[in-house]
Amino acid sequence: MFNLVLLFLKYIFLGLLYLFLLFIVIVMYKDISARGEKLDLEGEKSLRPRLIVLEGATEMGKVFPLLDGLTIGRSPDNDIVLANSFVSHTHARVLEKNGAYFIEDLNSTNGTFLREKRILKPAQLKSGDRIRIGKTLLEFVE
Repeated sequence: MFNLVLLFLKYIFLGLLYLFLLFIVIVMYKDISARGEKLDLEGEKSLRPRLIVLEGATEMGKVFPLLDGLTIGRSPDNDIVLANSFVSHTHARVLEKNGAYFIEDLNSTNGTFLREKRILKPAQLKSGDRIRIGKTLLEFVE
């Protein structure tokens, strides 16, 4: 009789173990599938165009959503502050115009580079474009 009870408890324990493992797999799946649907501060899906820091003094991976546009520079008044001596106080800005985004150099000393070329006038951004300002590399994502 004792052996029968132990056998029964063994199967219950195995069943609970498999349920636990199934629960872990489900939680991991939900977490992975929700990464593309992260919520922003207003609770809406974060599908807005944005700049992502790929390398530089600013935190790598940091995301800056583009609402109507933003400014980039060394001064704390900018939306993206880059603590780098190669960056002007107000170095560049990103503007939204008719649903498209443009980057404009604001007469900086060391220039703004889009797709490894220095820009001299406002240039339209396409998803995946890389922007170099000083030692910082940003990627535009729509």
